Amino acid sequence: MVAPTVSFTKTFNHQNRGNNSTTHKVNKEIIKDEKADFLELKKTVTKKFGDSLEPICNGVDNQDHWLKETTFYINSYRQLAIITPDGEHKQLQNPSEILHFWQWLFKNQHKIGKIKDFNNVVREYI
Repeated sequence: MVAPTVSFTKTFNHQNRGNNSTTHKVNKEIIKDEKADFLELKKTVTKKFGDSLEPICNGVDNQDHWLKETTFYINSYRQLAIITPDGEHKQLQNPSEILHFWQWLFKNQHKIGKIKDFNNVVREYI
């Protein structure tokens, strides 16, 4: 089964003409647009990966120091969950960890739907 793909790429091209009030307004607009994009990404990923029950990604390297083999997915309750390297399924409960994951995913959208088999990578070098 092929994992669903999700892509949210938006570029912001604002010119700073030296006017602080304009710059402040532009910065607020960028923040507002990025927040909307962030929330849309979260909503779309939750829907697509919750419906398919396919993993979202692994190899997450953020401040929570997940093992690279930890796989993230949306469970049947539409909540963010993981499969540990030992095969244990856990729904994430810590709001900070959940937020950190979504922030990492927003910055690394190219990794959505990509699952790396770290066991085969190790075997290639042995």
